[in-house]
Amino acid sequence: MKKFGILTVIFIMTMVSVWGQEDTWEVRKHITGYVATEFNYFDNLKGYDKNIGVSVAEAGFLFNYQPIKDLKFKVVAVYRPNSSVDQLINEINAEYKVNNFLNVKAGRFLTPLSPINTFYYAPVNVSATLPLITNLHQVFPLNMDAISLNGSIGNDFKFGYDLFAGGYRNSVNMKSGAMGFYGTEADYFENLEETSFTVDYESFNTSLNFGGGGHIQASYKDMITVGFNVFKGQKENINIMLPQIGQMFPEKLQKDVYGFNFNFKHNSLNVVAEWWDNDMTIMGETYDTSDGFVIVSNTFNKLTPYVRYEQHTAFGSDIIRYAAGVNYKPIFETTLKLEYLHYDYNDYDLNGLVASVIYSF
Repeated sequence: MKKFGILTVIFIMTMVSVWGQEDTWEVRKHITGYVATEFNYFDNLKGYDKNIGVSVAEAGFLFNYQPIKDLKFKVVAVYRPNSSVDQLINEINAEYKVNNFLNVKAGRFLTPLSPINTFYYAPVNVSATLPLITNLHQVFPLNMDAISLNGSIGNDFKFGYDLFAGGYRNSVNMKSGAMGFYGTEADYFENLEETSFTVDYESFNTSLNFGGGGHIQASYKDMITVGFNVFKGQKENINIMLPQIGQMFPEKLQKDVYGFNFNFKHNSLNVVAEWWDNDMTIMGETYDTSDGFVIVSNTFNKLTPYVRYEQHTAFGSDIIRYAAGVNYKPIFETTLKLEYLHYDYNDYDLNGLVASVIYSF
């Protein structure tokens, strides 16, 4: 009985201490946004009425709300030309911190696989264009309506993880950029040659699917990070058009995905690399598709030059893309980007130029 009384006193004192901390907690709110205007030029774009385009490529709104120390709410809405109302809401979620090793997140959030996917928004992405793995979203969905268990442990040597499962809709072949070309590159180049089938992307992107995956990583002093990722979804409904007979057939698409990521930081030098493999089964055939890229950047005061190499392999053909550019941030609110692109696909070459002005507020 005496022990019970002592434990009761300790419990009450602990709760009073916690309540006292909550009483002194100042509610945190943060609202910000941005507008990205983009200029595109391509030297030999087939099937387009023009080779030059200027438009608002992206406009975003971010709201963070933290009523207590361990609970956060987040809303991110991003407008892009050709996006639906549902796609306008990129993120809307709540996350509760149990301890450093366990956070529980629920709602809509960016799929936490490829670390580059978390740099999806224009102001935080060093380059003017996103890597194909993120722009095409053939390997994993952009975001999910799901539950995530995540956390990290350690100081100099740190281990982190993220396990998640829930529903998602695909965003494959979704047009972006001033010309509406980015995000459609794989379909564009494949259609330059004779293809065995084509896909009805409109129905493919609107059907609801379920899946899950995980990301684990180890890092040393935030200088070197190595990660491993897996994703598996249900068999997705997909409508296939066979040109030989001119008919649409309902099919099932199964994806088994795994990937590796690497990041090296030293002073102002930053190297990011990823490699992804997707065993895709459709119409009874299994296709080994893969995506990989390397980005090297170095910041000199307000100027960050960068280079990027990418390879997208699907159905026996490769899209090779090279990029080189500069990111200039004279003040916090303004970012200027200029980037040269070169695509190499079988016997086809394509050169492009991207200029972007991003205003944050």
